Amino acid sequence: MAAVEQDLADGGLEARQPSAGEFLSRGARSSYAQLVIGLVLFVVGVVTLSQAQGSADALARNGVHVTAIVTDNLPSFHGSEGILVSYPTPSGVETSVTVWVNDLASYRIGQPVEISYDPTDPARAVLTKGDSPNASIYLFIFFLGLTLILAALYSFLARWRRRRALPASA
Repeated sequence: MAAVEQDLADGGLEARQPSAGEFLSRGARSSYAQLVIGLVLFVVGVVTLSQAQGSADALARNGVHVTAIVTDNLPSFHGSEGILVSYPTPSGVETSVTVWVNDLASYRIGQPVEISYDPTDPARAVLTKGDSPNASIYLFIFFLGLTLILAALYSFLARWRRRRALPASA
Protein backbone atom coordinates (compact mmCIF):
# COMPACT_ATOMS: atom_id res chain seq x y z
CA MET A 1 0.00 0.00 0.00
CA ALA A 2 2.88 2.33 0.79
CA ALA A 3 4.21 1.79 -2.74
CA VAL A 4 0.91 3.02 -4.23
CA GLU A 5 0.85 6.12 -2.00
CA GLN A 6 4.49 6.92 -2.83
CA ASP A 7 3.83 6.68 -6.59
CA LEU A 8 0.90 9.09 -6.24
CA ALA A 9 2.97 11.47 -4.07
CA ASP A 10 5.75 11.49 -6.71
CA GLY A 11 3.28 12.77 -9.28
CA GLY A 12 2.53 9.46 -10.91
CA LEU A 13 -0.78 9.54 -12.73
CA GLU A 14 -1.56 5.86 -12.41
CA ALA A 15 -1.46 3.81 -9.27
CA ARG A 16 0.45 0.59 -9.75
CA GLN A 17 -0.54 -2.66 -8.12
CA PRO A 18 1.77 -3.68 -5.27
CA SER A 19 3.54 -7.00 -5.72
CA ALA A 20 2.68 -10.00 -3.57
CA GLY A 21 5.86 -9.40 -1.58
CA GLU A 22 4.67 -5.95 -0.63
CA PHE A 23 1.37 -7.33 0.65
CA LEU A 24 2.82 -10.23 2.60
CA SER A 25 5.80 -10.13 4.88
CA ARG A 26 8.39 -12.86 4.72
CA GLY A 27 6.95 -14.45 7.87
CA ALA A 28 3.44 -14.44 6.44
CA ARG A 29 4.61 -16.11 3.21
CA SER A 30 6.39 -18.84 5.15
CA SER A 31 3.27 -19.35 7.30
CA TYR A 32 1.12 -19.71 4.19
CA ALA A 33 3.61 -22.19 2.72
CA GLN A 34 3.62 -24.12 5.99
CA LEU A 35 -0.18 -24.16 6.01
CA VAL A 36 -0.39 -25.43 2.42
CA ILE A 37 2.21 -28.15 3.01
CA GLY A 38 0.46 -29.14 6.24
CA LEU A 39 -2.91 -29.37 4.50
CA VAL A 40 -1.45 -31.54 1.72
CA LEU A 41 0.23 -33.91 4.20
CA PHE A 42 -2.91 -34.06 6.32
CA VAL A 43 -5.10 -34.99 3.34
CA VAL A 44 -2.56 -37.53 2.02
CA GLY A 45 -2.34 -39.13 5.47
CA VAL A 46 -6.12 -39.40 5.85
CA VAL A 47 -6.72 -40.77 2.34
CA THR A 48 -3.89 -43.32 2.34
CA LEU A 49 -4.65 -44.46 5.88
CA SER A 50 -8.29 -45.10 5.05
CA GLN A 51 -7.43 -46.86 1.77
CA ALA A 52 -4.76 -49.08 3.32
CA GLN A 53 -6.94 -49.98 6.27
CA GLY A 54 -9.95 -50.60 4.03
CA SER A 55 -7.97 -52.88 1.72
CA ALA A 56 -6.57 -54.95 4.60
CA ASP A 57 -9.98 -55.12 6.29
CA ALA A 58 -11.66 -56.24 3.05
CA LEU A 59 -9.09 -59.01 2.56
CA ALA A 60 -9.44 -60.12 6.20
CA ARG A 61 -13.25 -60.23 5.79
CA ASN A 62 -13.57 -61.68 2.29
CA GLY A 63 -10.41 -63.73 1.77
CA VAL A 64 -9.88 -67.44 2.32
CA HIS A 65 -9.20 -68.06 6.02
CA VAL A 66 -6.53 -70.64 6.88
CA THR A 67 -4.13 -71.48 9.66
CA ALA A 68 -0.55 -70.81 8.62
CA ILE A 69 2.70 -71.65 10.40
CA VAL A 70 5.34 -68.97 11.07
CA THR A 71 8.53 -70.13 9.33
CA ASP A 72 10.73 -67.04 9.81
CA ASN A 73 10.84 -63.58 11.38
CA LEU A 74 11.85 -60.75 9.08
CA PRO A 75 13.48 -57.77 10.80
CA SER A 76 12.47 -54.20 10.15
CA PHE A 77 12.37 -53.16 6.50
CA HIS A 78 11.62 -49.46 6.01
CA GLY A 79 9.77 -49.40 9.33
CA SER A 80 7.74 -52.58 8.74
CA GLU A 81 8.35 -55.95 10.32
CA GLY A 82 7.13 -59.18 8.85
CA ILE A 83 6.74 -62.86 9.41
CA LEU A 84 7.15 -65.50 6.75
CA VAL A 85 4.26 -67.93 6.94
CA SER A 86 3.54 -71.15 5.10
CA TYR A 87 0.08 -72.55 4.40
CA PRO A 88 -1.54 -75.09 2.09
CA THR A 89 -3.92 -73.85 -0.60
CA PRO A 90 -7.04 -75.91 -1.40
CA SER A 91 -5.18 -77.40 -4.37
CA GLY A 92 -2.60 -78.79 -1.93
CA VAL A 93 0.22 -76.47 -2.93
CA GLU A 94 2.27 -75.21 0.03
CA THR A 95 2.54 -71.42 -0.25
CA SER A 96 4.90 -69.13 1.63
CA VAL A 97 4.15 -65.42 1.96
CA THR A 98 5.30 -62.48 4.01
CA VAL A 99 2.69 -61.00 6.32
CA TRP A 100 3.48 -57.58 7.78
CA VAL A 101 2.99 -57.24 11.52
CA ASN A 102 3.28 -54.53 14.17
CA ASP A 103 5.12 -56.51 16.84
CA LEU A 104 7.61 -59.07 15.58
CA ALA A 105 8.35 -60.26 19.13
CA SER A 106 4.78 -61.62 19.37
CA TYR A 107 5.48 -64.33 16.78
CA ARG A 108 7.70 -67.39 17.21
CA ILE A 109 8.88 -69.75 14.50
CA GLY A 110 6.52 -72.74 14.41
CA GLN A 111 3.62 -70.76 15.87
CA PRO A 112 0.24 -71.15 14.12
CA VAL A 113 -1.45 -67.91 13.03
CA GLU A 114 -4.77 -67.23 11.35
CA ILE A 115 -4.41 -65.50 7.99
CA SER A 116 -6.70 -64.54 5.17
CA TYR A 117 -5.43 -64.69 1.59
CA ASP A 118 -6.73 -63.66 -1.82
CA PRO A 119 -7.69 -66.83 -3.75
CA THR A 120 -6.82 -65.14 -7.06
CA ASP A 121 -3.42 -64.08 -5.69
CA PRO A 122 -2.33 -66.41 -2.84
CA ALA A 123 0.79 -64.29 -2.26
CA ARG A 124 -1.46 -61.48 -0.96
CA ALA A 125 -2.27 -62.27 2.67
CA VAL A 126 -3.00 -60.49 5.95
CA LEU A 127 -3.49 -61.55 9.53
CA THR A 128 -7.16 -62.30 10.13
CA LYS A 129 -7.10 -60.33 13.38
CA GLY A 130 -4.99 -57.28 14.09
CA ASP A 131 -4.40 -53.81 12.82
CA SER A 132 -2.67 -52.69 9.67
CA PRO A 133 1.08 -52.50 10.33
CA ASN A 134 1.56 -49.96 7.55
CA ALA A 135 -0.74 -47.59 9.40
CA SER A 136 2.21 -46.17 11.35
CA ILE A 137 3.71 -44.34 8.36
CA TYR A 138 0.31 -42.95 7.36
CA LEU A 139 -0.33 -41.84 10.94
CA PHE A 140 3.05 -40.12 10.95
CA ILE A 141 2.17 -38.23 7.73
CA PHE A 142 -1.25 -37.35 9.17
CA PHE A 143 0.16 -35.98 12.44
CA LEU A 144 3.03 -34.17 10.69
CA GLY A 145 0.46 -32.40 8.51
CA LEU A 146 -1.70 -31.61 11.54
CA THR A 147 1.32 -30.20 13.41
CA LEU A 148 2.25 -27.95 10.47
CA ILE A 149 -1.33 -26.70 10.21
CA LEU A 150 -1.47 -25.90 13.93
CA ALA A 151 1.93 -24.16 13.83
CA ALA A 152 0.85 -22.03 10.85
CA LEU A 153 -2.41 -21.10 12.58
CA TYR A 154 -0.48 -20.16 15.73
CA SER A 155 1.82 -17.99 13.61
CA PHE A 156 -1.15 -16.25 11.97
CA LEU A 157 -2.76 -15.66 15.38
CA ALA A 158 0.48 -14.26 16.87
CA ARG A 159 0.93 -11.92 13.88
CA TRP A 160 -2.68 -10.76 14.15
CA ARG A 161 -2.27 -10.06 17.90
CA ARG A 162 0.92 -8.08 17.28
CA ARG A 163 -0.86 -5.93 14.69
CA ARG A 164 -3.76 -5.25 17.07
CA ALA A 165 -1.32 -4.30 19.84
CA LEU A 166 0.53 -1.72 17.68
CA PRO A 167 -0.55 1.84 18.39
CA ALA A 168 -2.37 3.56 15.55
CA SER A 169 0.02 5.88 13.77
CA ALA A 170 -0.74 8.38 11.06
